[in-house]
Amino acid sequence: MTPGGSGDWQLAVGDPTWLGWFTAAAYVAAACLCVRAARAPGDAELGSRRLAGFWLLLALLLLALGVNKQLDVQTFVIERLRDLARAEGWYAQRRRYQRLFVAVCGGASIAALCVLGVALRPVWRRVRLGLLGLAVLLGFVLLRAAVFQRVGPVWLAHSEPLHAWLELLGIGVLGWAALRAVVRQPEAPG
Repeated sequence: MTPGGSGDWQLAVGDPTWLGWFTAAAYVAAACLCVRAARAPGDAELGSRRLAGFWLLLALLLLALGVNKQLDVQTFVIERLRDLARAEGWYAQRRRYQRLFVAVCGGASIAALCVLGVALRPVWRRVRLGLLGLAVLLGFVLLRAAVFQRVGPVWLAHSEPLHAWLELLGIGVLGWAALRAVVRQPEAPG
């Protein structure tokens, strides 16, 4: 992303490094495992529907993040918002809006995790690892949003290895949770 404004984003591979491709492949693999977990047999009908919905939601999120990993769609969105800010005359106050954006994203992430936790309470034991992986991945997304928006401490922008490991950790925990759901033996009644 360059400061020139409109027209800088192009449909192209955004991270052509081996780590970028590995991470994109990890997203797809974890999404496939989530789809398999959604199709795994459940115990009770209500719990089964909730589990399937949870795993399908995670699969969609992972696919979206995997596509974004290589297309950098957030750059396109940021450029359009920058153009809008210039056109509407509030570009000079952009830092306030950038901080607000990251704060709202953080609050929405926490709220979504809480709502999921409550909605999945009947099957909590079967999804807690998936929720942990989702929390790690959302933490990564918020970290990247803060870096893109230049919000937060300076060291944050210079901690790329931390970002990569956090992203891979979140993907790995989600994949592991989905794999456990696929190979999980049905619980005994009682």
